Amino acid sequence: MNNQRVAIFIDGSNLYYSLKDLGVEKLNFRKFLQELSKDKLLITIYYYNAPLDISINQKRYWEQQKFFDFLRKIPDFKVVLCRMRKHKKDGKVIFDVKGDDVHLAVDLVSGAYENLYDTAIIV
Repeated sequence: MNNQRVAIFIDGSNLYYSLKDLGVEKLNFRKFLQELSKDKLLITIYYYNAPLDISINQKRYWEQQKFFDFLRKIPDFKVVLCRMRKHKKDGKVIFDVKGDDVHLAVDLVSGAYENLYDTAIIV
């Protein structure tokens, strides 16, 4: 292992929909993180997402909460919860994650300024 420190920043919503578009149903997060960091020293992982609306689908809400709890058990893994915005578009109710990009950018820049990592990987 080399001494290069790595921080990983994951946009959870974008990752989810990208994997869904590729037909990937499950991602082994531990293996995924190992592959991203390779032989470098993994310092921290940030995962940005918003909780689903429990009033829309309780089952999916609790599945997501269970997933967040699983992620929190991974060493140095930080789940950053943002907010979910609900609006109508073409007569349909649409949900958007809001604030994730801002949180990611702030954590990325502050970590660089504080010299917390040598390499940042944005997923």
